[in-house]
Amino acid sequence: KQKYSILGASRSYRKLATSMLLSHLMGTVTALSPILYIGYAYGSSVLGQYSLVTMTIFSPASLIGNAIGQVFYQRAAQSWVQGQIFAPLWRQTFLRLALIGGPLHALVALASPWLYPALFGANWADAGQYGVLISAAAFCAFVCTPMERTCLIVGRWRYHALWHAARALTTLLVIVTAQVFQLGFNGFLLALVSQMCSLYAVDIIMERRFSMMHPPVQSGAILPASTS
Repeated sequence: KQKYSILGASRSYRKLATSMLLSHLMGTVTALSPILYIGYAYGSSVLGQYSLVTMTIFSPASLIGNAIGQVFYQRAAQSWVQGQIFAPLWRQTFLRLALIGGPLHALVALASPWLYPALFGANWADAGQYGVLISAAAFCAFVCTPMERTCLIVGRWRYHALWHAARALTTLLVIVTAQVFQLGFNGFLLALVSQMCSLYAVDIIMERRFSMMHPPVQSGAILPASTS
């Protein structure tokens, strides 16, 4: 019986490892493809402005979000192992992230047009304009990314890879659309931000559903969740 238990756990974790590997590969495609396209279609100057904004808006906020996400993951996993749903914890964490991220990114959006030129010089005025749009995507990422491992806690590992694949494919679709219709950079950026926010909205809905699942229990022991 112990042998079969070990084999079953090995199969489960093999699926998890495969899912995580595919997710990271798709995440790399998602991150790199817009950068390569911007450099190709709009030039190095626009790429520099875009890169500055994404680095300054996403990176500091992600440190706060990841710290909250680590606490959520540990407490949610513990509740799941103990046979308890963790939907209340999920809601509490979501509200905390929204209450922190909402004012923070609203302030960034309002301040960007004058803040970037003031800090980096008049040549970076375009970056300030881009920051208004990018702050919306940064807010969605701030709220959603710390919660993305909810699906892993309940054993829905395929979802993680599928979502990242959908994000990579829709990112490429935005690029193809921008190339076919010869969109200017502002049009491309608006389409990219809309795509990012839409995918994050889908993710937060699904992660909320996962948090409401009941752990499978048999004979007083918690069993691994289905990987379907």
